[in-house]
Amino acid sequence: MVNRFQFGLGDGSFATIYRSIYNPVKSNMYIFISSGEAVIIDPNISDEAAALLEENKIHRVIICLTHEHHDHTSGLYWYQEHFDSKLICQKYGAERMGSKKYLRAMLLPFILGEEDKINGTNKLEEFEKVFVPRQYRTDMSYEEE
Repeated sequence: MVNRFQFGLGDGSFATIYRSIYNPVKSNMYIFISSGEAVIIDPNISDEAAALLEENKIHRVIICLTHEHHDHTSGLYWYQEHFDSKLICQKYGAERMGSKKYLRAMLLPFILGEEDKINGTNKLEEFEKVFVPRQYRTDMSYEEE
């Protein structure tokens, strides 16, 4: 499901913010669209978001990560493969995502597996369908201040 919020930029133009929830873990992704470009925060794979970007003729995206946990990066590879993209995140996250240690999501699959046992759901299976273990190159990183 994608929620939509529109607001004025002060120069007579408008920007739209879209919110999409990644169901296996209820993680939020935000997409800001203005003037044919998009900023995506904490990307996940979403058919609705892909349709939204196509509908708005978006070819270039800037991806910002709040942090490098796998529930906040699960769609990163998809956006990098389908769009001209730039990745921005904290220096610590950039170092971790460039490391071979990052290739193995451990905590999130454990949590999802335990929830599945308790609730009789299949969230772990859903996550494993879209999770692609890979290292990432960051285009820009920043220090925490």
